[in-house]
Amino acid sequence: MREALAIHRGLSDLEQRKAALEREGEVSGNGGNSLSDVDLPSSTADKFAGIVLSTLKAWHFPEIDRVHFDSKTRDLVINGKNRTSFGKGLRAITQAAFTVSLLQYCRQFETPHPGFIVLDSPLLSYREPEGDGDDLRGSDLNSHFFEFLAKLQADRQVLVVENTDPPAEIQASLQSVKFTKIEGVGRYGFFPIEPAPPT
Repeated sequence: MREALAIHRGLSDLEQRKAALEREGEVSGNGGNSLSDVDLPSSTADKFAGIVLSTLKAWHFPEIDRVHFDSKTRDLVINGKNRTSFGKGLRAITQAAFTVSLLQYCRQFETPHPGFIVLDSPLLSYREPEGDGDDLRGSDLNSHFFEFLAKLQADRQVLVVENTDPPAEIQASLQSVKFTKIEGVGRYGFFPIEPAPPT
C-alpha cells in the first residue's frame, strides 16, 4: 500500500511539473512550437563553434581556420562553406566533429548529456571518397582522430562503428574491440552469439 501511495504521489508531482512547463511555454509565446524554433544565443553558438574548431584542428582536418554555427540551418559553416556542401566523406568526419564537440561542450559547461555517443562510419573519406576534394587517404587525420578519442576524460565514452582498421597502437589498446564475425577470433559481434542447442 505504501509503494502504491508513493507511485501515486510521484505521478501527481510529474503531472504538476508538466502543467507548469506548459504554462511557461504559453507565457513565453513558444506554446507548442518545437525546440528548433527557439533561438540559440549567439554566445552559446560561438562557444560551441570554438570547440568544433579545436576538435577539427586536433584531428588535423585539412586547411581548417574558421568554424561558425549557422542558426538558420542549425549546422556548421566551415571555412565559409556550409557543412552539407562537402562530399559525403568530409560530411561524415565533420558530423563526427559536431557530435564529439557537443559532448565536450555539455561536459565543459555542465549541461545535460548522457555521456556517450555512437559514431557510424566517420572515416568514410578513407574508404569511399567522392573525388580529390573529399579524399583524406593521404592525410594523418585517421590516427589523430583515434588518438583524440582515446584521450577523452573518463566521464565520456565514444563507440565508433567503422569498417576500416584503426592505427596499430589504437588496435592494441584495451579500449579497442574488433568485431570479426569469426567464432574464436576476437569478438564475434556486438551481441554475444548464443551457444548451439544440445543435440
